[in-house]
Amino acid sequence: MQWNSSFYMVQQLLLLRPHIRDYACMSLAALTKPSANQWELLEALVIILTYAEEITNEMSHADACISQVS
Repeated sequence: MQWNSSFYMVQQLLLLRPHIRDYACMSLAALTKPSANQWELLEALVIILTYAEEITNEMSHADACISQVS
């Protein structure tokens, strides 16, 4: 699984939260908006995935070695 892709997707979703809420309120379609608990879980997931992104970026350098991971 591409953790960074998931991280960026959830991060953008949280940035778009007000717009998603507004669209769900205005939409005539039966759109289910995420609950407060689901938003909290996404916020926690971003915190966790931030560490995975940092490690991935560190290890992606051409001169990276395993001893750099703390």
